[in-house]
Amino acid sequence: MKDRNIARTCRRLASLAAVPIAMAWASPEVGAQPPRRGEATTAEGVVERMTTAPRGEIDGAVLDDGTTLHWPPHLADRFAAAASRGDRVRASGWMETGPRGDTHFEVQNLTNLRTEVTAENDGPPPPRPGAREPRRGRGPEPDRRIRDLEAQIDRLKAELDRLRRDR
Repeated sequence: MKDRNIARTCRRLASLAAVPIAMAWASPEVGAQPPRRGEATTAEGVVERMTTAPRGEIDGAVLDDGTTLHWPPHLADRFAAAASRGDRVRASGWMETGPRGDTHFEVQNLTNLRTEVTAENDGPPPPRPGAREPRRGRGPEPDRRIRDLEAQIDRLKAELDRLRRDR
């Protein structure tokens, strides 16, 4: 009788453990698909406001027609030097839909139409329509990723030092 109760309890625990595993498997955050990219295009308009990344870097802008421009946060200084609120800009890039359904214009380059200052996103270009996605971790990208991660570590160390001082 005791062995039967133990076996029944084990089966119940196993079925309860399966629920969070199934939920994690179905969750969009886990194993999220890479963003879907559209064909290369341009966007033009007046910058209404700038957008920021979680750490406060300027990572994009919203145009007067509602288009959300986006560039990598590590290029914040480069793009902020090219355009600010009220400037008329032209951007080339592609529309991208992220894993959570958010749609934005991924900027390859941005030109301020008044000053003619241009900022470039020197990341990889979008794939050709119908082309296979490039394999990650091959070619020169790992070196760039390492540099980006080292810079992120330096920022985290500085933040830790600041927090320790402010205790």
